[in-house]
Amino acid sequence: MANEIYFFTTKVDLVQIIQNVEENIKLKYIETNSYDSNIIKTINSLEEYENLGINLSGDHQSESFLVLKWEDPLNIREVKQTNGGVKYYVDQMENENSIIIWPGGVYKNKYLICGHVGTISNTLESKSLLNMFKRNIKKECNKKAGRYFIGNDAMKLFDQIRFITINVNQSEEYDLKL
Repeated sequence: MANEIYFFTTKVDLVQIIQNVEENIKLKYIETNSYDSNIIKTINSLEEYENLGINLSGDHQSESFLVLKWEDPLNIREVKQTNGGVKYYVDQMENENSIIIWPGGVYKNKYLICGHVGTISNTLESKSLLNMFKRNIKKECNKKAGRYFIGNDAMKLFDQIRFITINVNQSEEYDLKL
């Protein structure tokens, strides 16, 4: 990612950040993935994501969403497979005005996985979207350690669970320290 921000947040923290961003602009979110069909589900708010605040893999680069302004088209990459067939990819390669959000979250009630928002694009639109998220993350996360912003609700968990910067298999020396 050329430009990004890292954070530790719970669902409570994330909802506030998302609401702040979405009160100024209408967005759409599409799970980044490869699909067997070019019919891709779009959600109108990240609050609609049923696992918001939960990390499903224990890794900071797992669940992620392409974020676009509502009026911007979603461009899907079609890739022919060597064994036949086609896969459809949702990513930034064909969506230069987008950003990506990895929401992070609690994993197995023992770990808080960091989230981050970033973009590989240099368009004014993608930079503007990223800056909106950055401003609101900084506004709602009153604590900072190194490059990580920490949500107020997340801080309540600091002495109870590990704050994971990479994945749950990392040595504790790489956990977030205050």
